[in-house]
Amino acid sequence: MSYLSMKYNHDHLPQNKQEDLRRLTDMILHAVPTTNLIVLFGSYAKGTWAENDVRHDFNIETVFSSDYDILVVTSCIDTSTADFKLDEVEKTFYKSIPERTPAVQFLHECVTTFTNYIHEARYFYTDILEEGVLLYKKPTYQIPEPGKLNYAQVRTQAEEYYKIWYEKGRGFIANAIFDFICCRYTLSAFHLHQACECFYHAIELVFTGKKNRQHDLYELIRSTKKHSELLACVFPIKRTEDKRLFNLLKRAYIESRYNADFKMTRKDIWALMPHVRLLRRITKHICLDKIRALGEQA
Repeated sequence: MSYLSMKYNHDHLPQNKQEDLRRLTDMILHAVPTTNLIVLFGSYAKGTWAENDVRHDFNIETVFSSDYDILVVTSCIDTSTADFKLDEVEKTFYKSIPERTPAVQFLHECVTTFTNYIHEARYFYTDILEEGVLLYKKPTYQIPEPGKLNYAQVRTQAEEYYKIWYEKGRGFIANAIFDFICCRYTLSAFHLHQACECFYHAIELVFTGKKNRQHDLYELIRSTKKHSELLACVFPIKRTEDKRLFNLLKRAYIESRYNADFKMTRKDIWALMPHVRLLRRITKHICLDKIRALGEQA
């Protein structure tokens, strides 16, 4: 495996998508001058993207659209500033032409961390180099060569991650049910949130070997949905009521503990419970499939 297999143009994409990516690249370089490498990965790199694709999974209708997944490798001078600048790029880009533009999901790494990941042959990152599209490389930057990948070790590690975080998620669901029975609805919402967080962490760790530090459910959904389109089924926001329930669950992480005025009703918990259980089922399905695939590669 070598970065030399990476594509150097995006001619397989429609003209408007190519223009989007050129504009995005310019915006990144202007906002973050310390950028060393920009790579498009995921469905747009592979040519398998979806736009407003209506799905019916688990008897739920959802509309799925792929994001632009973009790796940005910067110098390690001030990573927090670079994160902030990339967030601003994302907002500015999406607001400019929202009627036809996919959302952007940045994966930001400093050059030292990225080099270590490649030398350690972390499969998620080596796959980016193998399947991605190079959008920009600083002339003086040398892309590291991957080390030897041991799929047996990767599978073992992924299985351990899955068992730990999936079981944590199941435990939080049990806590939520107990609180529900005891009419502690606000605390039940907090435990449902924690269950979701654990399941999303399980997915991210199994698929990338890396744990997202986010607690925001919206951001966790965005960072994991690239791994399976089934995840779009969990919290559809087609109806106003769906949006209200998701926002309540999202707020529960902080407000259930620190805001005395935050309230959840029995009806709210009853409506949210099937969504969290569905996430549990999908997590088990896609994680075990991924672990099985890693075993076959081993």
